[in-house]
Order: sequence, then C-alpha cells, then structure tokens
Amino acid sequence: MGGNRVEYYGITLDLSSDQIDRTQKASFVYETYEEPERELIDEFVPEDRDVLELGASIGFISCYLDAHLSASSQQYVVEANPRLLSTLERNRGLNDADFEICHAAYAATDEEVSFTIVENFLASSVQRTDGKAVDIPALSLRDAIDRWDLDGFVLVADVEGAEYELVEHEIDDLASHCAYILIEFHTHGAESIGPAKQMLKEAGFELLAAKQGGTVCLFQNRRQ
Repeated sequence: MGGNRVEYYGITLDLSSDQIDRTQKASFVYETYEEPERELIDEFVPEDRDVLELGASIGFISCYLDAHLSASSQQYVVEANPRLLSTLERNRGLNDADFEICHAAYAATDEEVSFTIVENFLASSVQRTDGKAVDIPALSLRDAIDRWDLDGFVLVADVEGAEYELVEHEIDDLASHCAYILIEFHTHGAESIGPAKQMLKEAGFELLAAKQGGTVCLFQNRRQ
C-alpha cells in the first residue's frame, strides 16, 4: 500500500477520501475488507449474469465484479452517500470499469429518504439518526427492474439495515426476477435475520453459503 492508493486482489483503489479513516485503510493491509463477499463472488456468482448492486460504497466490490463478469453482462451500482460518489467514480476509472452509477438510497416505497452520514462511511444509512441527515432520491427494487429491464440478474445488497425492508416488501419481485442474491444482514438481532432468511426460502431461494457468522449470505433462486 503506497500512500492513499492500494492494490487489492487485482483492483486499484484510491483511498484519499477523508471519509476513509486509518482503521478502514488497515483492513486492506490485513486483507479483511469485504472478504466474505469477494470469496462468495469467486465461488458462486456466474460470469454471464447482469448485476444490480445496492450500496456500492467506494467501489471495491463493484470493480471486482466488473473484472469477474463477461463482456456481455451489464452492471448497475447504486450508492446513497454523496461524499463517496467521487471516490466511487475515481475507482471505476482506475480499473477501466464500465458499470453505471446511480446516486440513490434503497427504499421499498418512498420517493425520497433521509440518509444519515456518520464518520464511519461503512455505517452511514437511512436507518440511523445520529449523524448529518441529507435528503436523497430513493430507488426501490421495482424501480431498478423497470429502469434497467432486469431479469435473471444477480443482486448484491449491502444497505446497512434496509435489507430487511427489501426482503419483506419486495419478495415477489425478488422471486420473479432475481437469480442470485449476495446480501449482508446487519445485526438487528437474530430475530430479524431468521425471518428474513425464512421468507427467502419460502420464495424459492436456497442458501448456498453463509459467512461472517451467517450474516453474509449467497442465495440461488431455484425457480429461475
């Protein structure tokens, strides 16, 4: 790692943003940043599917997926935090990636949401109220499916607690259009994670693998 630029599993990342602190930079040195997601992509995500990523952050997974996917696949990434957009765009350019970036926050029903920015960029969320709140355009799964004509796609979701809303309110669209789900469940207690996984199971999704104490999961839609 040299200065504010790092090579991480074949991806070049600019970490110069003041949103990225020393602890977060250290996760690249110790090779722990997004480790479960990277491993699940390598093992399970097909190269020939379109991808929708909700919660792109600084773009490591976005760029990693771009390198993983075939040239025929389309990739759309959604990020709510306005302070991370320039870093996401720089990292896209550093890796000659061509995914489309959409500035929006995931929400199942609202047209606009209050997004709370905290010092730890990994934890900024529509679910928090303990930081600087900004109004952000909202994007539901249904909106994304219609906007990009998605079907049989891979959903990658790291939305800091809004994943429960996603599963609860948009399960029909997940079942009808989504072939694989790579999702991080944030800890609101086991009572939240269990029912969400059960809803996915009842909708036809099989849990293929789980990492990080069962919070990072890869599901395949057996009805697709």
